[in-house]
Amino acid sequence: MRNKESFMGRDIEIKPNKKRYILSAIFAGIVFGITMYLFDLALGEVKNLVVYLLEGIFYGGFMGVLLFYFSKRVKKVNLDLEEDEQIEFKGNANLFRGIEGVVGRLFLTNKNVVFKSHKFNIQKGQTNIKLNDISEILKKKRRFLSIMGHGIKIKTKDGQNFHFITTNQDVWVEKLNEKINTK
Repeated sequence: MRNKESFMGRDIEIKPNKKRYILSAIFAGIVFGITMYLFDLALGEVKNLVVYLLEGIFYGGFMGVLLFYFSKRVKKVNLDLEEDEQIEFKGNANLFRGIEGVVGRLFLTNKNVVFKSHKFNIQKGQTNIKLNDISEILKKKRRFLSIMGHGIKIKTKDGQNFHFITTNQDVWVEKLNEKINTK
């Protein structure tokens, strides 16, 4: 299923990343099954391993459907841009604010890198990083389970670090480096 969005006067097709949903569902099911087994083992009430397998499959499938459903509901964000600011590239991303991975959308404009959180987050809001303030862009692998996504780290001249998890790490790094090297 494809979703069309208008972007700089053109229609762009956005393809849902089915691989991500399937991997997330499988991972959630495995973790759930192992956790239930360990709880039962601690209580001395271990069941047949097929039961844990079925519980994991059910839970993983349920979480995959839930993730897919909510990802469709949180696509729209209200972005606050300057009057002459134009969006050049965008995508889904998480921004780490403390220990919370805030879910939202990442935008590259002609002036800023802008992250806008979705309304379902605890920490909401918009983060603007001026292109002129960026000193370095780094590719980052997640420390835990690199299959779940890759990220970028944006360092600013004043010492701030912004950690994003994106689905198109190479594209973001390339586009950001083009922007900061032309400024």
